[in-house]
Amino acid sequence: MDCKPKQNLIVLLTFVALVAVVANNAALAQSTEWAVEVVDGGGDVESADLAYDPVGNPAIAYATDYQVKFAHRDSVSWVLEPIGAASGDNAISLAYDGEQPTVSYTNDGRLYFARRSASGGWDIELVDGSDDVLNRPVSLAYDNSGNPSISYCAGTKNPAEAQTVLKFAHWNKNSESWDIEIVVDAPWTRYISLAYDSAGKPAIAYMDMTGRNRRTRIYFVKLARWNEDSSSWDIETVDSMSDPYIGFFIDLAFDPISRDPSIVYCKDSVTLHFARYDGSSWESEWIGSGIRPSLAYNSSGTAFVSYYDFIEGVLNLAQRNAVSGDWETEIADWVYNVTSTSIAIDPAGNPAVRYNENHILKFAWRGPFNARPTVTIDSPLDGVTFDSGATIDFLGTASDLEDGFLTDYLVWESDIQGDIGVGGHVQAMLIDGYHTITASVTDSGGKTGDASVVITVGELPLLHVEDIAMNSGKAGPNYYALATVWVMDNVGDVEGATVSGEWSGAVSGTATGVTDADGKVTLQSPKKKKGGTFIFTVTDVEAPGYIYDEALNAETSDSVTAP
Repeated sequence: MDCKPKQNLIVLLTFVALVAVVANNAALAQSTEWAVEVVDGGGDVESADLAYDPVGNPAIAYATDYQVKFAHRDSVSWVLEPIGAASGDNAISLAYDGEQPTVSYTNDGRLYFARRSASGGWDIELVDGSDDVLNRPVSLAYDNSGNPSISYCAGTKNPAEAQTVLKFAHWNKNSESWDIEIVVDAPWTRYISLAYDSAGKPAIAYMDMTGRNRRTRIYFVKLARWNEDSSSWDIETVDSMSDPYIGFFIDLAFDPISRDPSIVYCKDSVTLHFARYDGSSWESEWIGSGIRPSLAYNSSGTAFVSYYDFIEGVLNLAQRNAVSGDWETEIADWVYNVTSTSIAIDPAGNPAVRYNENHILKFAWRGPFNARPTVTIDSPLDGVTFDSGATIDFLGTASDLEDGFLTDYLVWESDIQGDIGVGGHVQAMLIDGYHTITASVTDSGGKTGDASVVITVGELPLLHVEDIAMNSGKAGPNYYALATVWVMDNVGDVEGATVSGEWSGAVSGTATGVTDADGKVTLQSPKKKKGGTFIFTVTDVEAPGYIYDEALNAETSDSVTAP
């Protein structure tokens, strides 16, 4: 029997189906506009993570062969800055603490935490220095109180021993240190993802396996959830099978509507699944063919997944239809050799994807990406002093990625005088005082950019220490002293003045505090078991818009004896 006609028919039908799929994908790609930018084209980018800053601009933390870096988007382009040294193959995670970006990363068997300061530098601290931290994914998240937590893996790097532990590090604000605990001791914990539920309890999704015999080994997707009643971790199985690829490239997020956890993961080497908890059990859904997924929800509860379809050579975005449960996929970019992706949702609810293509860092966004305008103040310069009654020139520029030049719309304001004027060049006379000058502009998308300088007009008022009231106290066998410092100017009490001083006599040390509405601040000495004479001396007083004149002090030092 000749089977060739039948084979030809199958080939023809397969070709027609593929054409239909490609045509459908093309229609999807054309239905929504995607924009793609190269963030770092150096070609040596390893792991990376994406997040939006508090004002809605994207930022990426990433590792190269030699450095951990931070990239943030302004109104014109991506700005790249170094964080710290890297030895290669570093794991990295990015999150904002409400104001500044923070990054956790591995390097040479250790775990680090870096926070960007207001001045632009990075403060780096060692979290786990045990030298056994593995360069497997790390995950950084914040609890409801704004304290950071990091999940990561530690253990032997020898595949023959293959023993790892899943760890959880949480910042203890009382001790100002990291509390580290073992979540699970497993033979092959690898891909992990940390998130907090609506009640502020941490949960960690991870890949695990049992047994060392490959023929009988079972692989799992698991979820560890913190149980406050037992002060321990509850472990539950989400999915399992004998395929060693299950649980690769795992990502966890909580549905903001149902408040239940969801996990995206590789079911095998080519298929992608989405597991969601329905309140009593886990249900798994097929998304499509792909690897290296990332999961995020918008505020309305729509789930988005970015992933790499290496068969078709595309970066896909899948969106779950909350009504039907179907996944609708669109092409974000035509790519080759994507090593990782991460997804984030902008303030308008639009998804954006960070991905590494051939170790080149790229950023793709869907929908109207609106960058914040950039504002520059050319005059006056920060810290300049003007005579009373002087006419001051206010010059600045403003530009926006979408709207272009917005200099004519610059709004100038003083924190103590109010409105100054509008435009790129404004002239005005200001009242005497210590002014914070702000120039701001709002673009057509509602984003506001601003810049500020501080200037002085006329002579600043003088402040001084009017009185130091000394008292003593006892805590158990120890004695201490209290110094209440009263700060005034020529009119009355000064609120918000920072008082610095030194303790001497029975004890030694420094103390600093800020005055209240009555112009007073109480500073406590170190404790001394047998007591003695406690002496407090004011060394400096600082307040915005004032000059401290020690010669005017009614009192600069005082003492008390206890007992």
